[in-house]
Amino acid sequence: MDFLDLERERFSVRAYLDKEVSKEDLHKILEAGRISPSAKNLQPTRVLAVSSKEGLESVSKTARLYNAPLALVVCA
Repeated sequence: MDFLDLERERFSVRAYLDKEVSKEDLHKILEAGRISPSAKNLQPTRVLAVSSKEGLESVSKTARLYNAPLALVVCA
């Protein structure tokens, strides 16, 4: 699959299942972000995975989560 095919198939989601994200899937997502290009390959960001009820409530005060079971907070 080339980039144009990938770009044509992308879509946004704002309705989530009430289902926990598996640790395996979370690790795949985080690994994809880790190996993606960054400025001078310095990886200047940190990613926080938030899945606890309290954590999601806190994040939802500043971001729309649409009842997602997991939030990734990217810190630069």
